[in-house]
Amino acid sequence: MNEKYHKRPYVFNQQHAPKNYYKPTEEDYVELRKELILYIKDDRELKAEIDSALEYGSKINAIKLFRNYIEEKHLSRKTTLRAYKEVIDAYLFRLILTKKIQYCRDMIEVYCNANGYGKMKNYKEVKSKKDNRYTWQYSDWEFVDDMYGNMVNDWDWLPAPQVLKDINDIHKKYKLPKYKPINEKGYL
Repeated sequence: MNEKYHKRPYVFNQQHAPKNYYKPTEEDYVELRKELILYIKDDRELKAEIDSALEYGSKINAIKLFRNYIEEKHLSRKTTLRAYKEVIDAYLFRLILTKKIQYCRDMIEVYCNANGYGKMKNYKEVKSKKDNRYTWQYSDWEFVDDMYGNMVNDWDWLPAPQVLKDINDIHKKYKLPKYKPINEKGYL
């Protein structure tokens, strides 16, 4: 083997690291996510600015907005941009999921307005054992609306994988059009 072309792996040298470098731990990411949720709940202007930046496909601007807001008003320690990126990614995932569930709910309404509410199917049904009649029915729209309500009202809640599969099955059941992003660039 020719040693001339053998490359040595890069070794990180501490002398090149900045002096105020702080490597965040997993607890820091969890803490920052909780702070983001609290600040967005409390500050509608921050939420509107971050949503606007994400709508136009500028995740970097959303990260900068959040970082400036946190560092100027609430946090004194230095944190890496990676920590802020993780928080904005988690928020973006939640935002997109909420919009898709809302879209599915709205499209079921459109389907029922066009074809009649009698054609709406049920997510769950319970029959009486005595006379074989339905005693309780939980429609697809009610199920999707409840999941949307959970996403909007409880910031700690995320749907389980089975719930997402059920929503996808409902989407296929009604042959709904595919979800399209808000703007032409393909964001959100």
